[in-house]
Amino acid sequence: MLTFIPKSDFNVSNLNNSILILPGLNNIANIGQLTIDLLITSLNLKRVGYFDSPYLLPIIGNDPYGNNSNFLATNIEIYQSEDKTISIIQIRSPVISKHGETMVKDLYEWIKSIKFKYVLLLSGADASRGNDKLLESNRLKIMRTDALKQISDFNQQIETLEWNKIELHPDDLKENNNYDTYTSAIEMDNGFDITPPSENIENNPSPLIPGCGFAYKFYETCHEGQIPLLFMMWFTVEGDNVADAVLLAKEVGNALNKKDVKWIYPQSWKFLFGGLALASLYTS
Repeated sequence: MLTFIPKSDFNVSNLNNSILILPGLNNIANIGQLTIDLLITSLNLKRVGYFDSPYLLPIIGNDPYGNNSNFLATNIEIYQSEDKTISIIQIRSPVISKHGETMVKDLYEWIKSIKFKYVLLLSGADASRGNDKLLESNRLKIMRTDALKQISDFNQQIETLEWNKIELHPDDLKENNNYDTYTSAIEMDNGFDITPPSENIENNPSPLIPGCGFAYKFYETCHEGQIPLLFMMWFTVEGDNVADAVLLAKEVGNALNKKDVKWIYPQSWKFLFGGLALASLYTS
């Protein structure tokens, strides 16, 4: 069960009617997570609480956004803007094997209980495995739940951006008719069977968006549950994905009508590829 633990001085009602942004679970290159890092830093959001979940790999580390902070970061936390209009969930570790759908359900139930204005779901997608429909023109593709289509002012923004030209529909994905779990390297290293069983495909038919992990399943759940959600997927490949995160963050800024944001790299990005080798390694 997903349990929200707010800071002692935070009123949970402050989340109501704010815009929620969160990354997809287990998505390729952690594009969603990198983009969330940029948004938290550049929009100067503050940590207002964290979650306790048995379905994510446990981690703990230094504050990723400041040099002189005394708090420790955990695997799933929530941040909010000073004006309380934007809330962001950051998820820093993958879902434990065989618990993806349970985690999706828990997240959905919590989001439904808060009554956010609408939700933005950010995910990477595997450009090396996409079909022509997925890869033509813009690397950004979107999907909207029916509930989101009822919010006229936001949909006017979508039309202004001409995102209707890059919108996908379930029919566009039918030729890839199986569920992509995009399992983590940890699972593969441990020798787990990463092929979904045939009965799972039959009982839970979800179109394949390669590399999105559980993001499409979350979109489906919110669609069926009448949650207004915009699913933003960015097609890329594994590697140095900083540029991809910046481009996706700018698209999020466009969606929120925040086009003058000065994008600031988080302190933790200095260590994305490790530190410099010690000079003593090369001296006798």
